[in-house]
Amino acid sequence: STASSVLATGTIAIDQAKHKTYKQFVDELKTSDRDGDESSDFDEYYIYRTSVDSDDANEDGVSDLESLKSGLNPNDGKKLFKDVGEKEFYTSDVAMLYQRGAIQGYDDKTFKPGNLVNRAEFTTMIVKAFEEGTANFLGVNISLPQAKPVFDDVSADAWYFPYVSKAYGAGFISGSFDLKTGKSMFRPGDSITRAEAMAILNKASKSLSKTQTKGVSECAKNKSAFSDVSSKDWFCGAVSNGAANGNTKGKTPGSFKPFDNLNRAEAAVMIQRTLEKDFILLQSETGSVGDIFKPLGKQLAPLL
Repeated sequence: STASSVLATGTIAIDQAKHKTYKQFVDELKTSDRDGDESSDFDEYYIYRTSVDSDDANEDGVSDLESLKSGLNPNDGKKLFKDVGEKEFYTSDVAMLYQRGAIQGYDDKTFKPGNLVNRAEFTTMIVKAFEEGTANFLGVNISLPQAKPVFDDVSADAWYFPYVSKAYGAGFISGSFDLKTGKSMFRPGDSITRAEAMAILNKASKSLSKTQTKGVSECAKNKSAFSDVSSKDWFCGAVSNGAANGNTKGKTPGSFKPFDNLNRAEAAVMIQRTLEKDFILLQSETGSVGDIFKPLGKQLAPLL
């Protein structure tokens, strides 16, 4: 009843010019370093989000990349967060994710690295990190339109609703079914465990998805990357795969602590390590615009 049509007239100009292929574009970014900071333009565009034209945006004598690695804002040289020191194990990862808009601090300019992350917050971080980075890299918008809630405990007016919807549509999360109530549950306010976080990363990451089978097969052979992860645990394949790819090194030597709740610092480290490996994969496998979709596989399909 609302259908309408529009008749347009005009001329079409045919572009006869020769343009670079997408592979040539990516290859040039990988090999060029316009500002001479020993970091490729590709890395600055997509991983670090620093200027490719200047290695020291605020001319304070410290390169933009070094500022980020120290937890400083490359534009003004000030600390991004009052409670993130320059040499913490998570400092650079937090700064990189902040640069790409995947995380933010609190009103008092703190990050609160030791605060636990709930399932809604982690899902939001994942969607912002991977969708935003991929969208810019591809030059397309992969945002999922608003839809009605898929979980009974996630209302349409919840701040995290669009992120949970996108993650569900992309296959990153599945939730659980409550046999007593017959409801589909996501448990957004529950603290996320380290095992749950790694399982989601395995579904969201292009690089991890390529080796998932190997991780699962290692567990099938009663092998595990950590002493506290049994080959029979539902998350064994995801954790083993993450360890084999360097996305996690565990919490203590030889142990992963799968049932420990994840804090904000640990979440930033896991996500940033995975992002960097995904962009390395995209660099190596990009031959054309069509090829760019291959490593993304099924993750993108529900979003297009």
